Amino acid sequence: MTDIRKTELSVSGLLEVRQGFMTRRKVEVCAPGRKCDGFVYILQEVCHYTVHSGDTFTANAGDILYLANEAEYSMHVDCPLYEFIVADFRFLSSDTRRCFVFTPRNTAETENLFRRMLHSYTSLDPARFSECLSVLYRLYAQLLRSEQTKTVRDENTGKIGQAKQYMDAHLQDPSLQVAELAENAGMSAVYFRRLFRQMYAISPVRYLMHNRIEAAKRLLRYTDIRLEDISARTGYTSLSYFCKVFKDITGQTPTEYRETVKQGQELT
Repeated sequence: MTDIRKTELSVSGLLEVRQGFMTRRKVEVCAPGRKCDGFVYILQEVCHYTVHSGDTFTANAGDILYLANEAEYSMHVDCPLYEFIVADFRFLSSDTRRCFVFTPRNTAETENLFRRMLHSYTSLDPARFSECLSVLYRLYAQLLRSEQTKTVRDENTGKIGQAKQYMDAHLQDPSLQVAELAENAGMSAVYFRRLFRQMYAISPVRYLMHNRIEAAKRLLRYTDIRLEDISARTGYTSLSYFCKVFKDITGQTPTEYRETVKQGQELT
């Protein structure tokens, strides 16, 4: 089943643009199916849709509803006045298509486009169909761009997760650098840092630093390994810098932390 947000299709023609409404507790069933495609902009209130393919969704004020050619669905309204503008048209494709609801980023701009299309269609301008098609393509472009942005964002989120896993597995590598992780993820270092912070509420540098110190604390608690070796095992080439970072984060030097832990173990 084709998703028109992921596969760009051509419009073969515009059929009608109209404004409509439905009142409380009125249920309409469209059967055996639509004879065209349609974009519906919800002006007021809410309508619940059940598509015979099994999909269910709710269209709220400000949403765009796409109804596919040949789609069979039922509508349920439970509000004083459900108001909408619908543009009926046909895609130049025989594929079975999926219905969906989309919330545009700028609902005011989207409503203006639908009202402009409605005004053009009801005018006596000889170019009204061309004007309506132009607006229709602008609305469709919104859907395509939104899906492309979402896809890129989802892909980048996955790449950040992979980078975090790599950091976790290579804490002992002193050459581990955020710039290199960003390059491997195909991002700029600035964007990589911003996205990492958005996902984990901490910068990648601070995350790496805290994880290294947590690893060092475990070695101090459960082993008698020398501080020089602990420093090396947690990615630090300088013992003095390791001790400085450790104290900045824990409030104690590594030696003080080890002694405190041992005293606590002896007391228990």
